Order: sequence, then C-alpha cells, then structure tokens
Amino acid sequence: MIARIKYFFIVALAICAVYQTVTLWFNNIQNRNFFYDYIAGWFEPSEHDPRNGIATPYRVTENFGGNRMHVSYGFQEQEVIAYFEAAMTETLRGGSFQMSYPVDYNYLFSERSYIFQYAFTMTSEAFSRAFNQNANALVSRGLTNFDAVIIYPSSGANEYVRVIFLDGDTAYLYLLKNDKLPGITLPNHSGLTYVSAALLGLPITHDMIIARLPEGETALNSVTAVNPYENAYGEKQLVTIQRRVEGFFDNPSLVSAGLSQGGVFTFRDDLTVVRYYENDTLEYVSYKTTGREAVSSLGSNYAAAVKFIAADLFVTNEYYLADYSYEENRHVFYFNYTVNNLPLLSPNGSCAIEVTVDHGIVSRYLKAVGTYAIDGDAYINVKISTDTLIGRLRGHNNRVTLAYAVNPSGEVRLSWIVGNISGIQIIEAE
Repeated sequence: MIARIKYFFIVALAICAVYQTVTLWFNNIQNRNFFYDYIAGWFEPSEHDPRNGIATPYRVTENFGGNRMHVSYGFQEQEVIAYFEAAMTETLRGGSFQMSYPVDYNYLFSERSYIFQYAFTMTSEAFSRAFNQNANALVSRGLTNFDAVIIYPSSGANEYVRVIFLDGDTAYLYLLKNDKLPGITLPNHSGLTYVSAALLGLPITHDMIIARLPEGETALNSVTAVNPYENAYGEKQLVTIQRRVEGFFDNPSLVSAGLSQGGVFTFRDDLTVVRYYENDTLEYVSYKTTGREAVSSLGSNYAAAVKFIAADLFVTNEYYLADYSYEENRHVFYFNYTVNNLPLLSPNGSCAIEVTVDHGIVSRYLKAVGTYAIDGDAYINVKISTDTLIGRLRGHNNRVTLAYAVNPSGEVRLSWIVGNISGIQIIEAE
C-alpha cells in the first residue's frame, strides 16, 4: 500500500515538473516557435471564430435606406455575422423558396437591409458544406453560384424575413420565420458613407455600391507601412531576418542560413526552406508528409490555412479571403489585408498572402512582408472625389472600389481601384 502511494506521488511530482518546465520555457509567446503555436491548436478547444469559415463574407454593408449605407470590412460586426450564420442555416434547412427574377437594384436597396458580399464567386456546394447542410435547397432552384446575400430583417415574431441570393443579375428569394432567428439591431454608424452605384449612373458591377468621397480634407487617416524584417536602421541583415523566421522551424538551432548572389536570404533544415526575396516577399516551403494521407476538403484546408496565418507573429493586419483555386489535389488560398476599414492593395496588385494546403498540411506560404498602421495625426486631402471619378467612368463598365494601395515607392495612398476585363487601374484619390 505504501509503495503504491509512493508511486502515485512520484508520478504527480513528475507531471508538475514537466508542466513547470513547459511554462517557464514558453512563458514569453514571442519566444515560442511557429511549430508550437500551429500544433498547439490541435489540442485546444477553440472558440467559434468566423474566420475559420470559408462562407464568412469579406464585407458587410448595412443599408439604412434612402441610398445611405455603411460598410464594414473584417469582422467588426460580430452580432451581424452571428445573425447571418443563423439565417443561412435556417435557409438551408428549410427556407421557403419563392421565386427567381431579374434584379432591380433601385428596389433592392430601397429598404433597410444587410448586404453580405464575397470577393469571389461562392459555390452553393461549398457554402452549404460550411454550414454542415445539404446544398439541395439552393441547387434544386437553379442557384449553383452567387456573389452576395441580402437579408431584410423583420421585427415581429410572426413575420417573415426575406433572404435574397444574388447571382449576377438574377435574384433568388427565400422566406424565413423571424422567430427562428436571434434579435438584431441596425446601428447608425458614422464615418464614410456608401451609395448605390446604379443611383449614381454607373453600370451595375460586382461591387454594387461605391464610397461617397467628397473633395478636400476628410476624416480618413493616412496609413504607413513598416517592414518588420528590417533592423532598427531600415537595413536587411541576415541575422535580423533569421531571428524573424526561426519560428517557422521546429528547432531553430539546426537551421542553416545564407545570402545568395541574387540577394535572396535562405534558411533551411531537413524539411523546411524559408526564403526572403529582394522584392520583400517571404516564402515558406515544407516537405513534411505527415498527415497527407488524411481526407482533404475545402473547409478543412481553409481552416488549416487560417490557423497557419494566425500563428505568424508578423501578420498584424486583418485579412480576408480574396479567392481560391484547386490545383493537383491542393487548395491555394489568396488573402488580402484591410486597414482603417478599407481593403489594402499590395504592390503590383498581387494578393498579400498565398497559402497552399495539401490534405491539411501547409506546403507553401507566400506573403508580402509589410505591416500597415493608421497614422492618427495625418488626415487625407482628397483630390479625386466620387463625382469626379464618375465623370471619367460614365459609359464604361467598370468595378470601382475605394482602397489603400501601396505604390512602387512603398508609400500607401488612398486610391480608386478601377477594374474591367482588361485588368485594373489604380487612380490615386489624394
């Protein structure tokens, strides 16, 4: 009996010792390596995070009626996102389909509503799987893809909530009982106002709405860019970059480092290579195969991509899914940043982050290394207003988005991003 008590006492002491060692070793999160942060998530019960769902819209527009709207990028409107998720689940489970019809945008925006948009074409199959539902409620009505969802909230418990899926110029209308959904309010936001592109005389585009930007000084702040891989003097040095990237490796002490004649900083061990290129792009490549025999799906691979980004201590801006593709049994996800509640266009118009996931394992990670912050003391003086821009574009079928764009000199400028079949044009607004 005494021997048994001694045994359990020794085991308890051993567990305490291991716990104390781990606590001391990982006390400072900055010193944890990337592998620890990424793997630890496998064993921790995670709270609901909207970014883990590929069906989360990249922006939410609150339409107050009277051609006045407010746009939120990122995940600022948690209550609204929760309402959206509840409404979509009910729609897929048993929403009452009414009809499909050509879109009348003037009528569409005439009432208070929420507009949930995607930066890419969402498939009904992927959307339904994200909510653990069958796609039949959408596909059986001819809705295989869509760009946006509009919800018209209702106040009465016995009233119906209208849900409209937009596929180009076709609307698909569903009805839901209001008592199936959580309560929701439409707050009156201040700040930048958006209006219907149609009501301003622009051809209807994927974006549907446009920022109402006047000339002169605005309440919009300037944005500055910082390269966290440079030293305190703004120089790129092997030792500085190595400290920043060692978290990508399981054991940083075993990493070899070097600078090639082409100006590429390279760090490697047996299974991982990280390169820092002259154009301030960082690339991570993994040759690990563990787990690649597992079942692969769009949703699980997207969750792996987001978890990987979240473990990168030098990604500090909000980001959203801009697009994705499926190539050779791998999913490639493209993300862009937002800053000051506007999207940010990286240099050369490329996506800020590209993540390749093979059966839940990130095999390649590519990012522009800049981080972006609001300059609280600098306000933007607008030279090209919405009205001026419309005068230039009238009669042309363009997509128009107000964003911050990084120019070739590395400066961040408030800009109009004008897209058409030929590509995009960046017009500085300041």
